[in-house]
Amino acid sequence: MTSFALRESFLYGRENSSKVYLCYLDVKQAFDHVWHPGLLHKLGVDDTALLALRAMYKGSLSQERYQDQLSETFTVQQGTKQGGKSSPLTYLVYIDGIIKELEASGYGMCIYDHNICSLTVVDDMVLVSLSKSSMDAMLNIC
Repeated sequence: MTSFALRESFLYGRENSSKVYLCYLDVKQAFDHVWHPGLLHKLGVDDTALLALRAMYKGSLSQERYQDQLSETFTVQQGTKQGGKSSPLTYLVYIDGIIKELEASGYGMCIYDHNICSLTVVDDMVLVSLSKSSMDAMLNIC
């Protein structure tokens, strides 16, 4: 869907003789920096699910492997489970506020009655705009 929307953005720009500005954003170590209390708040789930999620993250332990050597065990205080099936979804919930703010800003472009401004796949985002000033404004939001 993201590739389709990006392609349609280029075609829209061409049909309207307009430049299309793109900015590719990749959040460095995105899954490692998710703040647990903030994530649990944003999930807004019922008490039973909240207890399960808290249990999943509370007291998480990990080790680092380097050149076939394992580090001491340490407590994980932030981040999502690496390779976990729920991690991409929980990360998107975590950044949903930024996505909604970008969409509400009116920047980007409107194609087929849809605001195309922040095409997002987990921790990769493409900002799309018809003007440099709109792109700058979206970068300020991010």
